[in-house]
Amino acid sequence: MMITNKLLALACASSVALAAAGAQDTPNLLGKITTVTGVPIADVEVRIEGSRLVTRSRPDGSFAFVKAPEGPQILLFRLVGYLPTKAEARVPTKDPELISMLPTPRNLDTVRVVASMNVLAGIVVDHKDRPIPGASVDMLNGSSTGVTTDDKGWFTFTSVRSGTVLVRARKLGFQPLTTSIRLEDWRGLVMHLEPIDENLSGSRLDEASGFGNTSKFVWMETQQRLAMRSGHAVVIPREELAQFDDYPLAEAIMRTHTGLAQTADLNAAGNNICVLLNGKNTVGSSSLQTFRTEDVEFVELYPPGTEMSGTVSRYLRSAGCRRIQLPGSFTAGVYYAVVWLRS
Repeated sequence: MMITNKLLALACASSVALAAAGAQDTPNLLGKITTVTGVPIADVEVRIEGSRLVTRSRPDGSFAFVKAPEGPQILLFRLVGYLPTKAEARVPTKDPELISMLPTPRNLDTVRVVASMNVLAGIVVDHKDRPIPGASVDMLNGSSTGVTTDDKGWFTFTSVRSGTVLVRARKLGFQPLTTSIRLEDWRGLVMHLEPIDENLSGSRLDEASGFGNTSKFVWMETQQRLAMRSGHAVVIPREELAQFDDYPLAEAIMRTHTGLAQTADLNAAGNNICVLLNGKNTVGSSSLQTFRTEDVEFVELYPPGTEMSGTVSRYLRSAGCRRIQLPGSFTAGVYYAVVWLRS
């Protein structure tokens, strides 16, 4: 009887151990990689940025990670013949992440041979993943460049400088979309535009679609600021912020690669940062801690004396912003921040 009890105890202990081992091997990050039309892509290299974790997609396009770091993560996707892609994910995933990759356009086949340059290419699609031809795509990367999507919804920018890039897609009848990325190599983008109220017409339709005078003016001012910024002024894109979505905005900024150098100034400025929202809405003196990072697309930061265009001060002239003197600075001035919320 005693032997039987011991065997039963050992069996129970083994079952518990196997169950625990099985739980440890359960993937906490799942996804699937396809073309825009839904065809699975196999053998894609998938990496978690900032870690050594790497895997490859299966024949059905699926991939999985066991013990992926919890919280917001950036995933990197690469496969010969396709444009490299990045995507946000939150671990553990509730549902598989759905990723679209784009084949490298044939007209770019010889670009790498001719010169070493960044390429930004992509496709604009609607909410049902149907290509949108004739969409306007604008890129800010120091200067402003614009193209129109072809009959398959494709757009391409070549010879793009490394750094933060803003890309805006517009089409009459759709909500405009602006995305921010850090470009250091070739990149593929899939931009989804959502339809707007079909009852809108005239100037209301133009403005809702991003073609109104206000939208044009705000984009022009943004171009001026980015082209003229100096000193320690920086632009922090969504891709850098996404990894720190669980933190208030000020803390997230100070954890990013680009914003790290702003740590001392942000701490010194505290509640005295003069904020402009979405390039046109006055907030005034505030703390960036009051913003949720997950709501923010990108941020422009201008320590005193670095916003040379004057476009921000015109909006905030009557906002009661305080002049401050930062550590190591001999002159006082206003610390400006332009916060852009996600669409």
